[in-house]
Order: sequence, then structure tokens, then C-alpha cells
Amino acid sequence: MLWAIIIGILLILLCWLLFAPIFLYINTHKKIYMAGLPGIFNLSLIPDEEQIFHFQIRVVFIKTNFYLFKQKEETDAIFKRKKSKKKRKIPGRKTILLIIKIFRKIVKSSRLKTLYLNIDTDDVITNAYLIPIFAGLHRNNINLSVNYNGNVEIIIRIENNIFHMLVVTIQTFLHYKKIL
Repeated sequence: MLWAIIIGILLILLCWLLFAPIFLYINTHKKIYMAGLPGIFNLSLIPDEEQIFHFQIRVVFIKTNFYLFKQKEETDAIFKRKKSKKKRKIPGRKTILLIIKIFRKIVKSSRLKTLYLNIDTDDVITNAYLIPIFAGLHRNNINLSVNYNGNVEIIIRIENNIFHMLVVTIQTFLHYKKIL
């Protein structure tokens, strides 16, 4: 009986992971760039004064910062051994095209939750042309506007889930192998 409860809980967690929304959120005005699975995993790109940027990774309750462009000290270089370089096999043209096709289909299967664009092109005439175009594209979750202040602000929130990404990947791969 205990094993049935444990297996049931694990199946519920697996289903939740498959159908939970994975999000991508970009806000250029507040300088927030993040992606993740709510409550489980979060990856943030944080602009930094000392360096270009750094990553903040949060898994459940554990936060850690990862500096991609951190300066290495000379003492570390002295004590490190040289690693033998192995030749890496470069993927073929067909493999690269398959990966691009899978990526495009995953992007198409994603849902746009929010798009806010406030733009200034620094050209009054182009801004005037954009006003009626943006008014025609306005929807509940899409808000496009033009300003004359020189500001550019973008807010995007895109959601998808692991189940959709797996289905698209498997379908594309099977179609590629001519099985489907």
C-alpha cells in the first residue's frame, strides 16, 4: 500500500512537471531577463557594473550566482595542468538543419502571454507611419506604441510546457527519419 502511494505521488509530480508552464520573461525597462519553471527552477541574467552580466540560478530554495566573464587570477593559472585537447566531431549539415527545425517548431508552439513595445525610431516620419500599424495590431495581450522621447521599452512573456516541446521534438525527429 505504501508503494502505491509513493508511486502515485511520483506520477502526479511527473505530470505536473510535464504540464507546468515554462516561461521566458524579458523587461528591458527594469532590466529583468529570466526563464524557468515556477517554483522549481529559475535562471536570471543580471546586468552588472563590474562585468557585462552574470547569471543567477535558483533551484527550489537554493540560489547561486554564476559569473561567466570572471577574471582568472594568475595563481590559478600556475597550478592548473594543461588538459589534453580532444578533437570534437562537428555535426553535419543535416543534424544542424534538424536542430533548427525543432527549435522553430518549439517557438511556434509557444504561447505569447504579454507583448508590450514602446519604441522611438529617432525619425518623426517613421514614427508617424508606425502609429496606425501599431493601432491595427493592438490586442488584449499585445500593446504596441510609439513615443517621441527616445525610449525603447520591451516586455515579453512567453510560455510553453515540457509536454508540448517533447511532442514537437519527437514528431520532427520521426518525420526527419521518415518513420511518421
